Amino acid sequence: MEKNNEQEKNIWKILCLVLATLLALSWVFFGFLYSKGGMNFSVLENSEQNYTSDDGGAIIGESACNGVKLMSTKISPEDYIANGISPMAETAYMLTPTVTPTNAANKTVLLSLEFKNSESEWAKGKNALDYVTLGAQSVQSGESFTVSCLKAFGEQILVKATAEDNEEVFATCTVDYISRATDIDVTIKKNDIVVTALDVRRSTEKYDFIGNIVWGEGTIQPDECFLYISIGYVFDFAKAVRTASGDSLAVVPNANNQIKDQRMMNNTYTFSCDIIKLYFIYGARSSRYSFFNEQLEKWEGNIFEVYVTATCAFKSESFPDSLGNDYSQELVVPVNLPVGEVDLSIPASEVNFDNSAMMF
Repeated sequence: MEKNNEQEKNIWKILCLVLATLLALSWVFFGFLYSKGGMNFSVLENSEQNYTSDDGGAIIGESACNGVKLMSTKISPEDYIANGISPMAETAYMLTPTVTPTNAANKTVLLSLEFKNSESEWAKGKNALDYVTLGAQSVQSGESFTVSCLKAFGEQILVKATAEDNEEVFATCTVDYISRATDIDVTIKKNDIVVTALDVRRSTEKYDFIGNIVWGEGTIQPDECFLYISIGYVFDFAKAVRTASGDSLAVVPNANNQIKDQRMMNNTYTFSCDIIKLYFIYGARSSRYSFFNEQLEKWEGNIFEVYVTATCAFKSESFPDSLGNDYSQELVVPVNLPVGEVDLSIPASEVNFDNSAMMF
C-alpha cells in the first residue's frame, strides 16, 4: 500500500513538472509575439468640430495597422503658429505614434508620405509633399507630429509610420480631400431650347432652370448636395419705375416679394413667367399696371434677380474611419437674366357668329 502511494506521489510530481515547463514555454512564446509588436491608427473624435466653406477639405481617413498605435486630432487654425504650422495651411492634424510593447528597446518611428497610386492620371509627375507636409521626419513613441494640408489634391495620400528597427512593423492612414463646389452652371430652357432672357407676356411661359455643380479637385465628393433657387425683383428697375412716376410709392410701393429658396428637384426648377407674376414680385399697384407696363417695354436690363445656392454636406457615418465630423459648404451664384420680348397685348380668345344658322 505504501509502495502504491509512493508511485502516485511520483506521478503527480512528474505531471506538475511538465505543467510548469509548458507554462514557462507559453510565457516565452507569447512574450515573443508581444515583443514583435506592430502599428495601428486610431482616431480621436471631436464633436465640436464643424467644417464650413472656409475650412480645408482634407480629412484623415482609413487606416491599416501592423503595430504602433497612433492617435489623431485636428488642430484649430488659431493654434497653427504655436505648433509650427504655416498660416497658409488649409487643414492640420496632430498625430501621436505609440510603439508597443512599452519596453521595446528602440522606440523611434520613421515618418513618410506618398500618393496611394503615384501612377494615376492625376498624381503622375506630382510630388505629394506639395500638397501635404509632415512636421517631422521621425519621432519617439508618444511624441506628436503634425500633418498639414497646403492645397487641394486629387489622389489619396498615405501617411506611414515605421518602426526604425523593423520595417515590417508600420501603420498607414489615408488622407482624402473633399471636393468643393467652385461654381454652378445654370442653363435656362424653354420648350427644351436654351434661352438667355425671359419673355414677359400676358400668357404664361414656362422656363426650366437647370443647375450643374462644378467641382474642384478632390478625392471624394460630399454625399449630400442640394440646389435651391430664389427669384426676386431688380432694384434698378424698381427705381426706374419710381423715378419715371415721380412718386416713389405710386407704382411699386412693396418691391420685396420673392420666390425664395425653392428646392431644385433633380437640379431643375420650372418657373412660370407672366405679367401677373411680375406684378406680384414688384408689388405693383393694380391701378398703375398700365404705367408699369410702359416702363417694362422700355427696359433693357435684368428683370429678375436670380440666385442659385448649392448646399453640400459630408456625413461622417459614410466615412467610418474619419474624425466623426461633418463638412458643409454653401455656394451662392447670381444668374444674369435680362428681360426678353415683352408682349402685353391681349390676344383674341374666342370667335363667335351672331347667328348659329342661316336660311336663304
